[in-house]
Amino acid sequence: MALFALCLQASSETTLRIQIRVLNAKNGERVANQKVSVAIKGHENATEYTTDA
Repeated sequence: MALFALCLQASSETTLRIQIRVLNAKNGERVANQKVSVAIKGHENATEYTTDA
């Protein structure tokens, strides 16, 4: 049982890649070079990113 718990803990520490697409609501085109804040439920602070081209 202890070994099973350790395996579950190790698998929960993997890095998860999230891709977010920011679109203009009027024309549906991608929004370039704008700052967006992303908050993930369960984490204290939001992280700020700049959209690419």
